[in-house]
This record gives sequence, C-alpha cells and structure tokens, in this order.
Amino acid sequence: MEVLFTIFYLSGQIKSLLYFYSINLPIDFVIISLFFIFFGLIIQYREGKISLKYDKTFVISLSLLILFYIWLLFTLTYTPSQKYSVVKSLYFFLNIIAFILPFTIKNFNIPKFVRYITISTIFLAIIFIILFINNYYKGYKYQNYDFIAGLYLNCSTLLGINVMILSTSRKLIFKNIFVQIFLLLFSFVLMIIMGARGPIIFSGGLLFIYFSIRFFIQFIIKKNLRFWNVFISFISAIFVLVILYFIFNDEINFLIKRSLMRLNLIVNASDVQNMGKSVNVRLNQVDLSLSLIFDNVYNFFFGYGVGSFGILEKGFDHRSYPHNILLEIWVELGFVGVLLFGLFVVKIFIKQLKCKNYIHYLVLLFLLLNSMKSSSIIDIRTYFIIFSLYILNSNRIIFSNYNNTN
Repeated sequence: MEVLFTIFYLSGQIKSLLYFYSINLPIDFVIISLFFIFFGLIIQYREGKISLKYDKTFVISLSLLILFYIWLLFTLTYTPSQKYSVVKSLYFFLNIIAFILPFTIKNFNIPKFVRYITISTIFLAIIFIILFINNYYKGYKYQNYDFIAGLYLNCSTLLGINVMILSTSRKLIFKNIFVQIFLLLFSFVLMIIMGARGPIIFSGGLLFIYFSIRFFIQFIIKKNLRFWNVFISFISAIFVLVILYFIFNDEINFLIKRSLMRLNLIVNASDVQNMGKSVNVRLNQVDLSLSLIFDNVYNFFFGYGVGSFGILEKGFDHRSYPHNILLEIWVELGFVGVLLFGLFVVKIFIKQLKCKNYIHYLVLLFLLLNSMKSSSIIDIRTYFIIFSLYILNSNRIIFSNYNNTN
C-alpha cells in the first residue's frame, strides 16, 4: 500500500511526464492511482483487517475541512465562473481524499513511505533535469516541453519536503545514517540546481534556524560531543557529491549559473519590479487580490465565488490564482473561507504528539510558507498528505489491525 500511495503522491508529476511522452490515457492518471489504492483497501476490508478507532484531532480536522468544502460548494451559487468553478470544486475534493487515505491504510508505515517518496522524487527530478539540459543547453527543443515546464517548481517543493523530513526526523528514516545524509544533501543540491527560489529560501532558512538552536542546546549547554558518526557520514556524502560534480561538470555549471541568476534577481534588485517576470506578475496579482478583498464589506466576508479570480483578473473564465492560498481563499471564498481553512490548519499545528519520530512541525511550516508564494488550493494534494502523516505520527492510530481490537 505504501508503494501505491507513493504513486498517488507523485501522480501529478507522473501525469506531466506521460503527456510529455505523448502517452494519452483515457482516464486522468491521478484518478487511476486512486483506483488502485481503493482496490487495495477493498481487499483489506474484505479480509477484515480494518476497524475504526476514535481520534479527536483527526475527527475535528476532517470536520473543519469538510465545512470548508461545503462553503466552497455554496459559493457556486454566486460565482461568475460557469465552467472552471466546477472543475476547481471537483479537484479540491481530491485534497480531502488525500487527507483521509493514510488513516485508511492498515498499519501505515511512515518511514517506509518517506523512503519511497525520497528516492522516487530524486529519480523524477533527475529525469526533469536531463530533459531541461537537453532542451536548453544541448538544443534538442522538445515539441511537448510545455507539458513539463512547471515541473522544476513542483519537483523542488517535493525535494524540499525530502530535505525537511530527513533533516528533522528524530529517528532514522533510512537504516544507514550515511544513506540518509547523502540523500538529504543530494535532494538539497538538486533543489538548488533546479532554481526554484521559494523552496530553496524557505528550507534553507528554516534549517539554518533549526540547526543553530540544536547546536546551541546539544554542544554548548549539554556539551554532547557524540556526533562523530554524523560528522563522518556528512563528510563522506559531500565527497561523493563532489565526485558527481566533476563527472557532470559542464551540465551542473550550466544549471548552477541559472539558479544563481534567478536568486540574484531577488538579492540585488533595486526595486520589486526588477525581480524577474514571474515575481512581477505575482506582485500584480497580490495588488489585485487586496483590491478585490477590500472593495466592499460583502466580498470581504463572502468572496466572489470559487474559481472567480480568472474572470476578475482577465475578464474570461479560465484557471488563474494569485499564487498565495490565503489571498486565493479570501478573494474567492471570503473571510468565512479563510476562517474555516485557518481553523483546520491551526488544529493540526497544535496537535500534541506523543511521539514526534518522523514528521516535525517545521515540515508543515515549510509547506505553508511555500503555499504563500506558489500553487493554488487545488495543487497542494501532497501538502494534505503530509498534514495527515503529521497527525498519524503519534501513538494514537485511527485504523488498526482488526485482530488487535477483539
């Protein structure tokens, strides 16, 4: 089941690659991945291996999420969007399914799942980097490249999740510490050369603060010097990465120069209008969002309706969003939507875990920071999966082996 769930976790990226290679399936690949999970659950249910237990945090969080979705559906009654609003409503429902699914899988193994997504994400990122180099550095000019052009951001965010989990987990995800540190560093290096500024800045900033505090507590206050295994593994991993750099010197230099150029636009910009085209577009969308939110009292509280941002921005019904889920929710669903979604997130954040072995709250903070810079509320299915794992990462489990409950 962890393998099937990994496929669902990465289904958006896999779907883009299928389009790139002109593999047109009759059904959306995300739905196909869900079908296999449901098929596995049906088998478990028929074998009597699933029984429901009560968990307060999950029940309250799910209730708040469903209330948010009910409100989203209610705004269909007054949204100016006739087509995209329906599509957006259906796609958001996948977030709810993603949030529920980990609790329905018998004895869901978090470290095994993290191992699968870590290796799979690295594999997909390498494929994208090769295609990117061939298209822009070697001049192959793929006809279907537009289908995967946005994968650099999606893969960077997933690599950031790898980095955050592997850095902050209190127990080893991989059985060998060298393997874990190498994959951590390799994920971070891949994230840097892919050039997505948000994941780089947010993961780097959070981990700098996290490790500074850990160093101060462990080595200054507690004088704990038992870190040689970690240190040796870290140096060994760096050595392997240096070897890989010299093997692929030209290609990596090309990617690093691109990433540094993108970061330089932010660091050395004389004003916000010189930070790059994508930043300028998003700043204009932020200005528009704030104008729409505070235009009148009614829209402040109730919004313009789900899927309405595209019409309000360009005048026709299409997919568009301000690249900030707080503003997106406020524009389309009003303060009521912001309140319901905010309560859902806060309830998860204040979850008092008895056992914080694998998913640290900094992973959630990383995702929330990313959601304030990129993505629409229908593009954050993986975020809901991580939210769910954060709740599961305790001694209280909703679904367990049927035999253990009798």
